[in-house]
Amino acid sequence: MEVLPCARVAHIERTKKPYNNDIDYYAKRNALRAAEVWMDEYKSHVYMAWNIPMNNPGVDFGDVSERLALRKRLQCRSFRWYLEHVYPEMRVYNNTITYGEVRNSKASGYCLDQGAEDDDKAILYPCHGMSSQVRTKYVCADSGP
Repeated sequence: MEVLPCARVAHIERTKKPYNNDIDYYAKRNALRAAEVWMDEYKSHVYMAWNIPMNNPGVDFGDVSERLALRKRLQCRSFRWYLEHVYPEMRVYNNTITYGEVRNSKASGYCLDQGAEDDDKAILYPCHGMSSQVRTKYVCADSGP
């Protein structure tokens, strides 16, 4: 592994996984653990990315109190500091009211999706949970007088 001062994110992929084929649960668990320890008021971004409710997420991420104590003992900076100084171009969603799919109540299994790129019309499409079907409703910050 090489550490580069300008790098923001690194990921090492194993060729053989030490757990069963259902990696989804373990990936969610690890993502939530990292969010709970390191992301402070921005942890909702991880929950939204995985489409997991913050209240009763259905994933037991375990006790992170030791990790939080280590972070405090090492006097690590906040995630806000990281966003302001390292990754200021990251879009922040802290005023989110709701997040998820818009489902059609009369056509079970169909969601609002983006249409063809050339006409920008919304369409109904079988629900798949990918980004083209995920909508975010948030409160816009006041831009001034």
